[in-house]
Amino acid sequence: MGRLLRILCLASIALLSGCASNCNILSSSNSGGCDAMLMGGMILAAPILAPVALFSDAASDAKTKRMAQEWKASMETRLAANDLEAIQECLVKCESAWKYELDYSIRRQLNLDAATRLIAGNWPGNPSKPDQAYLLLAHNALSWQSRDRENDIPPALVPAEVTRSYSLLKDATTRAELRKLLSPSRYQSLISTLYGKKFAMGAPQSDEAAHTHFQQCPVKMADIALEDESFLGRRIACRYAYSYRFHQSLPKEMESQWKPAAS
Repeated sequence: MGRLLRILCLASIALLSGCASNCNILSSSNSGGCDAMLMGGMILAAPILAPVALFSDAASDAKTKRMAQEWKASMETRLAANDLEAIQECLVKCESAWKYELDYSIRRQLNLDAATRLIAGNWPGNPSKPDQAYLLLAHNALSWQSRDRENDIPPALVPAEVTRSYSLLKDATTRAELRKLLSPSRYQSLISTLYGKKFAMGAPQSDEAAHTHFQQCPVKMADIALEDESFLGRRIACRYAYSYRFHQSLPKEMESQWKPAAS
């Protein structure tokens, strides 16, 4: 088998080389003979090159997964030691790092651990006090309780944490720090979700009354937005708000009724 593979490989190279010496492989106006030679070379090379490519991809995937597991183990160790630098790093990166290699529940748990440790403040030594931006990220992480299927606990907002997060967000300096820590898309997502939590928390308890409340969401969201949010930005925040309040996606019928206020 090894000898046959070598023969096929040499034949493929010979065909491709011969073709390359007589015509332009990238040309669309080659002779029929050259095209036939090129196709023959590709057919002969395919059984050799395809397994090599698959093996290379598998090796790369395995390496990436191993790196993700090593990162996870390192972060767990650093968090367990109440390393303030690791805590702050995790608050910024843990939920988005290695998103294709680590399950979301793992990344979410690391983030919650970091948030709890930052707020507790029991760090070794005498490190400097964390910036308000990190405190906001910590309180925001704790402001949503995910569904606990094992104990049959539904997802829910944590009002006290939402209030603390929003209160910290009011400070322009804190928002400026957040822009430095986060990418533009991540910053906007944080703002939109926090506005959504704030609006959902103020919705009536009755589902019928809450639906009526949401019919004017983009207009009412202007009272929550701390900066000059566009109408589209307020609509996005309202989508989050609806999902937090009703645990389902916003109906298209309702969103279609939202119109910008007449100028």
